[in-house]
Amino acid sequence: DSDNDGLTDFYEENMSSVFITLDPEKRDSDGNGIDDLVQLCALEGEARSAMSIVGELLGENFPAVKDSLSLELLCGVKVEH
Repeated sequence: DSDNDGLTDFYEENMSSVFITLDPEKRDSDGNGIDDLVQLCALEGEARSAMSIVGELLGENFPAVKDSLSLELLCGVKVEH
C-alpha cells in the first residue's frame, strides 16, 4: 500500500476500470479530494457490480490475495451482485 490509502498496490493496479481509476502512488487517484478507498466503497449500481465481478475473477486467478480484492471486506458492507 505505497500511498497508505487502505488499498494494496496489487488491488489498485488490477482493479482500475472505466468506472474508477486507481493509482497505487496516489491516495486520491483522480484528485477530487476523496480518498480512493472511500470513493471505491461509495460506488453503486453498475460500477459496484463491475468492480465486484473483476475482483471475483482476479480472486480465482490469485487465490492468495482473494480477500484483499473483496469489496465486502474492504468496505465492511454486503455487496449485491
